[in-house]
Amino acid sequence: MEQNTDWKKEICQRAAKEYDAFIGGLKELPFETILSHAYEAVVKKEILELLENGLHDNELKGLREVKTPLAVIYKEWQENTTDYLDQMRHNIRRCSDKVLAKQSERFYSRPEAPLYRKNLIEAKKCGEVHLWRGDKKRNEECLAYFDKNIHDWYEKNELSPFLQTWAGKFGMERCKTILAAVITKATYDRRYYQEVKEHAASVKMPNITYEDFYSNTHPVIINFTYKKLMEMERGRDISKAKSGGKPRKADSRRQAEPER
Repeated sequence: MEQNTDWKKEICQRAAKEYDAFIGGLKELPFETILSHAYEAVVKKEILELLENGLHDNELKGLREVKTPLAVIYKEWQENTTDYLDQMRHNIRRCSDKVLAKQSERFYSRPEAPLYRKNLIEAKKCGEVHLWRGDKKRNEECLAYFDKNIHDWYEKNELSPFLQTWAGKFGMERCKTILAAVITKATYDRRYYQEVKEHAASVKMPNITYEDFYSNTHPVIINFTYKKLMEMERGRDISKAKSGGKPRKADSRRQAEPER
């Protein structure tokens, strides 16, 4: 079980050292200069008290690796137009969220990163909204890349090289799942082969709505592309079986998990 108190104490200790150094530095300045920093001292003291007493673990996650949490939060506060200290908690949470969002984007930029399987409600309960958002953004980028590039490769009859490039950038699991979701959303469309529909239906979908998977690409091209993905997957499973490995199932998922 994660020892929440340890990393929270470390954040507070770093912030307290910053505050003590700030106050200590003020004492060496002329009285007029000290007065000009009075508001900053009040705000930083408020930040320190909130860090120590008033915030939930999920609101502080993004500050775990920040070396100067007090300075970072105060900068965020300065960029906020409000003058009310009761907004300080919101500023700390927003600062933490920004750090987590960047971490999530870096994680999901890797093609081997697994799809996030929890829905938004579950993610909120676990304090993993940043992972849900990062995964959703990567899904959108994956589908946008497909829509932007597939026509040229299809017209040149170079679909296999495109799929290798696409999967190399976003990961085979993500590419397959995205197209499977597009197909499953329109199972009524007879332009999709029955075997394609059945395979797409067997793919375990992430817990986000099908409305997030809308493609402008013609169904005939999507059908042909997905059939190629099926062939690539079968070829990979055959190679793995010959080498003594265990073939993957259509709805299998990677075991690696993003950092919490």
